Amino acid sequence: MLRIGKATQCATRISMGARSKGSWVPLESAPEVMNKFLHGIGLPESWELVDVPSLDDGDGVLPPAAVAFVFLLPKNLVVEEDGGQQPPEEMFFMKETFDNASGPVALIHAVVNKLDEVELEEDSILSQFISGTQAMAPEDRGNALLENADILSALKAAQDHHQEGSDSNDSTSHRFVAIVSRGDMLVCLDGAREAGPCVHDAISDAGFPSDAAALCRKFVAADPDNHGFSAFALIKK
Repeated sequence: MLRIGKATQCATRISMGARSKGSWVPLESAPEVMNKFLHGIGLPESWELVDVPSLDDGDGVLPPAAVAFVFLLPKNLVVEEDGGQQPPEEMFFMKETFDNASGPVALIHAVVNKLDEVELEEDSILSQFISGTQAMAPEDRGNALLENADILSALKAAQDHHQEGSDSNDSTSHRFVAIVSRGDMLVCLDGAREAGPCVHDAISDAGFPSDAAALCRKFVAADPDNHGFSAFALIKK
């Protein structure tokens, strides 16, 4: 059961406009699907996403070696801006420019912004995408993702392996965001957020997993009656 904290101040102000003419199959929020997708585009098999069954530090289930969180939350959840610190310029960020982009964008954000710890497979689909879009603006990166047939193929393969029946016309009421540490900062990357990455706080002595879970609890507190929240942690096996 997710425990509730105080409402977050940092922005999750979202924009659903200015989207490209296109749509992908929505990513299922199941670790086996997300891992098959990530391994298919270049994440080494030694890394995986795992369920975080509780966001309460006291339950003793937070993965202590997690390097990133992926968080599923209601699509239209909006919380207040705080106008805090600017994120590091070198962070990789892309905007969601087409329908059902949220899942792949969040997973890519989680991995690419931790390349100081995660080494991608050489000449992988994801490493080629990063090098090909490094100089692009966030919106252009989102459009480049839409046109990337290899990443789409990996997504479809992951979905088809787990279930049948998903297509680009399926609607979803939730979206994904990535939470990472960058230097000493806790940063949330939401591809639907117009202003880009949001710095929430400095990493505390409790460490990244505890701080990321606390941020997730704050999102839950913005809509405490909604049971559609889920958290996943990126760890090394």
